[in-house]
Amino acid sequence: MAAHDMPMYLLERSGVGAALEYRIYPLNQAAQIGYGPYEPMQGMLVEDYMKPMPQLLPMFKAHWKPVLIDGEAVSRNPARAPSASGEIREFETSIYRITWTPEHATAIAVGRDITELNRTIRELRAANQNLEAQATLIETMSVPVATIWHGVVYVPIVGTVDSRRAMHLMQGLLEGVTRHRAVFAILDISGVPVIDTQVAQYLLQTIQAATLLGCRCIVIGISPEIAQTVVQLGIDLRMLETTATIQDGLNIAFQALGYRVVASS
Repeated sequence: MAAHDMPMYLLERSGVGAALEYRIYPLNQAAQIGYGPYEPMQGMLVEDYMKPMPQLLPMFKAHWKPVLIDGEAVSRNPARAPSASGEIREFETSIYRITWTPEHATAIAVGRDITELNRTIRELRAANQNLEAQATLIETMSVPVATIWHGVVYVPIVGTVDSRRAMHLMQGLLEGVTRHRAVFAILDISGVPVIDTQVAQYLLQTIQAATLLGCRCIVIGISPEIAQTVVQLGIDLRMLETTATIQDGLNIAFQALGYRVVASS
C-alpha cells in the first residue's frame, strides 16, 4: 500500500470530565471519512468529523483510549469500516503517543487497509487445510490391502515411512485385516528405502495389533541396507516372521491354511 493511501491523522485530547473533548487533524485525503477536501477539517471535534458515520464513533474512541487516556506508547486495533465508496473494508490502525499529561495528550494515527491481506491469508489457510486433507487421504490410500487368496492379504509399502505414515499404515492394515477377515498378511517393504528405530517400533506394534485380531504377519523384501540398519540400531525383530520373496511368504501361508500349489501338467 502506498503511503498516500494510508489514512494518517493527528489526534488531540484536552480537558477532563465533562470538559473532555477529542479533536482530529487529518493529514492526508485518505483520512477523510466522508467526502471533500480534508484541509478545512483540521481541528474538528471528532463528533463533527464522524457525522457521516456516527455509528463508528464509539469504536474510534475505544481504539484511541489506551494512548490518549491511559498514556500507553502505542496501540494497534483491527476494525471493519466502510470506505468512501461505501464498501466494507478491514483496517488496522496504529496509534503512537506524542505527548501525554492528565489534561492534554496528542498522538499520531496511521491506518492500513488490510482487506486484501486478510483475504489472502484466509485463502492460504483454506488451501493449506485442503492440502492437509488431501495429504491425509493420500496417506490413507497409500496403504492398499489387497486380497490375494481367501484369508490372505498383501500389503505393499512403497516410499519413505515416517512416524505419521506409519500410524496410517497401522490403521490401514488393521482395517484391511478386519474387512477381509484375513488370517495372513504379507507386508512387502521392498519399496522402503530406509527405516529407523521409531518406524521399526511402529512396524512391530502394527504386527502385534494384527496378531491380536487373529492375523499372522509375514514381512518380505527386507533390503540389505535395512537389515544392516536394524542390526546397527539394535532393534529386536525376533518376533518378526520374514521371508525373502512373496512366493516364500505365500508358501508359508498356503501350507498353514492346508493348500498345496502344484504346477499344471
